Amino acid sequence: MALTWKQLRDTEDAKLIALHDEVAASTSVGLNYYLEEIQRRQQERAIEASHKLAKTSFWLTVANTALALAAVVIALMSQQ
Repeated sequence: MALTWKQLRDTEDAKLIALHDEVAASTSVGLNYYLEEIQRRQQERAIEASHKLAKTSFWLTVANTALALAAVVIALMSQQ
């Protein structure tokens, strides 16, 4: 018997994995099973790469801001 939507959403990951493993022993799968897993892994890698890019962009922005402030200070000091 399948879980209701609410039960499925409320079930902890470890329990879902255990339920999957129980059913997997007596279930045959098609190609979509493997294709969906490959797609999930690709998506996970893309999300990780995007997160890394965002962190790098943040730190480049911080460095750029610091350099811009230093340039302003130097410009003001050189005018005196």
